[in-house]
Amino acid sequence: MKETFGKLVTMVNDFKQYFIAHNQPIYENPSPGNKAGGITTLEDKSLGCTQKAGSSQVVDVLRYGERLKTHGLNLLSAPGNDAVATSALAGAGCHMVLFSTGRGTPYGGFVPTVKIATQQRTGGKEKTLDRL
Repeated sequence: MKETFGKLVTMVNDFKQYFIAHNQPIYENPSPGNKAGGITTLEDKSLGCTQKAGSSQVVDVLRYGERLKTHGLNLLSAPGNDAVATSALAGAGCHMVLFSTGRGTPYGGFVPTVKIATQQRTGGKEKTLDRL
């Protein structure tokens, strides 16, 4: 567990250093679409991510391109961009992506993707969404 915590701290610090080294503003996250949907801060957005993970304990933290080694909740170090993140998931060994969308992103990747929308108005916008 201590090793996993150390990997998580390293992942967060690596992203901080990347943003600093490339003069990238962190304030652009959440995106304009997130803000229009009611997310006001990066903390709000992060809380939504942790809720999606459920109550499982994190068992490993993977670098970009690293393959899954163990069952359970694994965190993957990758940017949040839809195409890049999905490529990272495929590289880690993912066979299917469960993609939660609030506003109905047009993303369609090379890995089979199930889009999950919790807002009825989102489901009506996309012709490619199956309704259950």
